[in-house]
Amino acid sequence: MLTDKNIQGAMPKDQPFILWDSELKGFGCRVFPKGKKSFVIMYRVNGKLKLVKLAMVGDVTLHAARKRAATELAKVRLGQEDIATRRHEERKAPTFADLWARFETDFAPNLIKLDRMKERTLMEYRKIIRRHVLPWLGEKKVKDIARADIERTAKRMMHISTSRNRALAVLSRLMNLAETWELRPQHSNPVKGIMRARETARDRVLGESEMQRLNAALLNLEGQHLFEVRAIVVAALTGLRISEALSLHWSNVNLETSRAVLPVTKTGKRTLILAGPVKAILEDLPRVNDSEWVFPSHYTRRGACAVTYKSTRKVFEQACHAAGLEDVRLHDLRRSFATHLAARGVSAFLLRDTLGHKTLAMSNRYVQQASDALSDTAEQGAALIAGLLEKKV
Repeated sequence: MLTDKNIQGAMPKDQPFILWDSELKGFGCRVFPKGKKSFVIMYRVNGKLKLVKLAMVGDVTLHAARKRAATELAKVRLGQEDIATRRHEERKAPTFADLWARFETDFAPNLIKLDRMKERTLMEYRKIIRRHVLPWLGEKKVKDIARADIERTAKRMMHISTSRNRALAVLSRLMNLAETWELRPQHSNPVKGIMRARETARDRVLGESEMQRLNAALLNLEGQHLFEVRAIVVAALTGLRISEALSLHWSNVNLETSRAVLPVTKTGKRTLILAGPVKAILEDLPRVNDSEWVFPSHYTRRGACAVTYKSTRKVFEQACHAAGLEDVRLHDLRRSFATHLAARGVSAFLLRDTLGHKTLAMSNRYVQQASDALSDTAEQGAALIAGLLEKKV
């Protein structure tokens, strides 16, 4: 019978050897030439003999090793999955990095082809996952990711609430897909129930003098960055998202009817009415190597690509700096367009259609915040109460 005493007294030899237990057949202690010892079991599956290490001597007691050996050998006799097979499957089990790679290279591109996802959305996912998630969860097995792992990852982003919320949203989607692909048990999404951070909606709007200073700064940059500047101005005049302005193709622009078709936007296909100032800018734009893009890149010989968002943002930041404008982003031009229209009484319905919103919710925000009618009401209310407060009894 295998005992602690004969295990300790077993001297190494030139070749590994096994001390077999007489009490439990198939259980033993393997002794290596350099003196290391491990508890092992030997069994046969489908005619193939397997020798499997259970644990190193010293890491567990002999009693615990014998008990585990009895359990594993009983599973073999009952025809259940043996420990070697389970370990092999464990090693093959996909990590979070594998799950993300499958989503990024296979699943998401198919969604984009089916117009179920935008390329920009995938880019945003990629940025969040690579920066905030892969460094912490990349090597973790998908089936083993627990709520505590997600919470630790989210905790590292407490100072960036918007990114934290986006990361949790992407993680939740990936965990749901893991269930669909049978990489995790059903209804086991570890992101479910984790509290999102409160986000404060951005409300920066450029005033009249700020618009004038920005325009002057942009005009000074036009000689060096013609297409970036014109794209920014067109976005400001139309309320287009800057990505929508940069994606304009001449084949979708009809200057004669003053219409432009946007085949792909955040909310689907839409038609843009080209107002007089916008039409004048487009008519004055030079064509570069017969490029199909309205705003082609300066850095292509064949005009095969559009001006990038990165270069446009850089030009915009230079203009804002020159104009003395602080805390201004490109998307604030769209917000300013909508807010100034709302201030002049344009209805939420017209704003929705002009800006290409899916619902009235966002358009109503502009109307509620900027309507002259609301301003008048506030003035009347304040004057009324002030009069009551000052009235002598």
